[in-house]
Amino acid sequence: MPPRKAHIWYWNAIIHGMKTPIGARKAISQKNDDRRSPAPRVKSLSKNRATNARVSADIGRTAKGAMGDELAAGLVCGILPGPASDMTIRHQRPRSRLWLAAMFVSAACGAGVTDPVPDFPVAQQRAVTRAQFGLDWPFDAAAGTLACKEQAVAFRTNRETYAINEAAVNLGLRRVDGLVRLQRGGPPTNPLSKLRQEDRQRIFRQSMLCEKFLVPDSVARCKTDLRDGSGLTVAELTQIEVEGQERRWPPLVLQPASLDALTRAGLKLCGR
Repeated sequence: MPPRKAHIWYWNAIIHGMKTPIGARKAISQKNDDRRSPAPRVKSLSKNRATNARVSADIGRTAKGAMGDELAAGLVCGILPGPASDMTIRHQRPRSRLWLAAMFVSAACGAGVTDPVPDFPVAQQRAVTRAQFGLDWPFDAAAGTLACKEQAVAFRTNRETYAINEAAVNLGLRRVDGLVRLQRGGPPTNPLSKLRQEDRQRIFRQSMLCEKFLVPDSVARCKTDLRDGSGLTVAELTQIEVEGQERRWPPLVLQPASLDALTRAGLKLCGR
């Protein structure tokens, strides 16, 4: 008898002073047992370390022999298209051969890489972020994957791969120029605190305009007039000029950020 009907029989029996039907008692008892019984536990992998280690080694040898290192790693790391690249392993028994094979091959992936660069060795890739490079980070994108193969350095972000150096361009990858941000200066090392920033910017602009004179005497005379009119010493004007260069104030033309730091980091991956 269904639990709902069992409850109806039960309460009707109580109201009318009758005994509870056997079927109702059994249904109610079964329902209560279901509520009290805990959810089945997944056996901890740590309890089977010795067994898993032996089976994992066996599966690893099988996977490598059947598919090859690059293909096996590519399936797990998501390099190859198809269902395997989107495979999510969950609720698998520790002894599952598929689960263990995936765990074995995934060890070959680059550390932290979630979007691998196709056709590049997975062991020669790494995840990179703006936080790791600081002011040397050349992109507006906050993170990506850096890879190297035969001295060709590539960068991948938003599932698109770009060439960092000419060697990567020769492999047919498109240049990364469209992603490179304009060079912005960092914090000043020694700003002149007695003047507000907008005043320092104005003086820096005027000083840069003074340098457009072709005759040195005219440049010196222009800067002397600027110092006298602003109440500055030679050292203070130099201090403002240094800050303006550090922070790339106008009228300086902003240049694309340098790729040197990222190129050096990428070439190190080729030595792995």
